Amino acid sequence: MQLRQVSLIVFLSACASASAPKPVTPKAPAPETVSPGFSSDHLAPAARDTSVERIFALGPSSTSPKRGGADAKVTALVCSDFQCPFCARLKPTLDELEQNYGELLRIEWRNCPLPFHEHALPAAEAAVEVYTQAGDAGFWAFHDLLFAHQDELGVSQLVEYAGSIEGVAATKVAAALADHRHAERVAGELRTIAESGAASGGFGTPATFINGRMIAGAQPYEVFEDAVEHALQETPEARQQAEAESEAAYPVARVRHILIQWQGVRGADEKVKRTKEEARRLAQKLHDQIETRGGDMAALAKQYSDCPSAPEGGELGRFTRGELVPQFEQALFALQPGQMSQVVETPFGYHVILREE
Repeated sequence: MQLRQVSLIVFLSACASASAPKPVTPKAPAPETVSPGFSSDHLAPAARDTSVERIFALGPSSTSPKRGGADAKVTALVCSDFQCPFCARLKPTLDELEQNYGELLRIEWRNCPLPFHEHALPAAEAAVEVYTQAGDAGFWAFHDLLFAHQDELGVSQLVEYAGSIEGVAATKVAAALADHRHAERVAGELRTIAESGAASGGFGTPATFINGRMIAGAQPYEVFEDAVEHALQETPEARQQAEAESEAAYPVARVRHILIQWQGVRGADEKVKRTKEEARRLAQKLHDQIETRGGDMAALAKQYSDCPSAPEGGELGRFTRGELVPQFEQALFALQPGQMSQVVETPFGYHVILREE
């Protein structure tokens, strides 16, 4: 279904192609990176005007590895996976950009381990520990080692590589991998990407954001050069206008809902036996309970909702236009933050929708 849950992130099932990256939702995402919710394998979303360039709100982080000018006008924020071969292909491009633009460019790292890469998450956790111990210099040295040895990323090898870096204690890296102390940090980086909307519709590595404008895949150097040049030449007034147009074209809403299905409706589990009229009455009852009697929507979603997001209290995540089925989208964006819809029918059942922000 096209009502997708991206409260963490939905990644594609193959690394993005260098020439034509095509996001695909994995059939069996790893529980470490994806929360329950609607998958995106059935229904096309509402149409969206793609003529407006989208700028993603992925600002700098004080806890992410960086290199380049501290006051650089251009930031290349790189979402990457140490086991992804296309991410390795991007490394020479980033090196060349840094050589050519010097202090005008800052490169910042985000860990995006794909769930179907066995060693990607441990590599990301090890990289966080190396950064914790040895800062930017240690991280980038470790970064280069991992991409140089992508076929040898077992835990013992990660520890060995880390131990060869000045200022890094291999025993601490081993301990960090054993107790997964940095797993939540990595998950937080994934959440940041999801919260920006960049993960909606599928997401592959590498993804590079040049001042918020996304370049998907290991594109040719010239693509990145053009993006950097555009960012350098962009005036503050032009940037402000571009951001305003992007915000207007891609409004973002955080949504929670309750889904009540009937027997035979699209996507319904075989255990659902109620009739359509029974489903409508139940949805209306829950709506009224929330609106007039102060019912807890999250608790009611956990108890009654037929959506896989029920254990999360019906929380689906953040969406913009063109990512949801039309009936759901129309109702959602007619609401102000904090408002709840009437009962809404879509091809998947009856919904009670809350726009949280």
